[in-house]
Amino acid sequence: SSSSSSSSSSSSAQQLPSEVTVVNLYSMAEEYLLDRLKAMCEVQLRKMLTPRNAPIILYHTDLLNAEALKDHCFGIIIENYGETLYGEQVKSLPKPLILELLQRFAESRNPNLKKRRSRDGDESSGSKGCTKRHRAPYRKVRFDVAADPV
Repeated sequence: SSSSSSSSSSSSAQQLPSEVTVVNLYSMAEEYLLDRLKAMCEVQLRKMLTPRNAPIILYHTDLLNAEALKDHCFGIIIENYGETLYGEQVKSLPKPLILELLQRFAESRNPNLKKRRSRDGDESSGSKGCTKRHRAPYRKVRFDVAADPV
């Protein structure tokens, strides 16, 4: 009897989908234009989102152009920055996503930065993905001290 109860509890644990499964399902729903399935996947991913898996889900949501879920991932990472910002998962994100994360983190600490970015027209106007959105603004900033005249 005790073995049947432990097998039923392990089978119920196996019924829960992993983040990878839900992300893959979301990707297929996007490909086949199944908006209701996409919405269901997004709800499930929001439920599964933790500070530990937020960087991984952020990476996939950026690839899938799931902007609302991407914003939510950024929020979780920033709210829990002590346990997320210095982790290996964040360090392994593509540079444009790290830059966007740092920018959002700075904006969360100083709301005037966001107002200035909006006023300068840096906000994305329909383009999806962080790479396109951040390519131009970061060209304006010069980090090469040796190239500056003394």
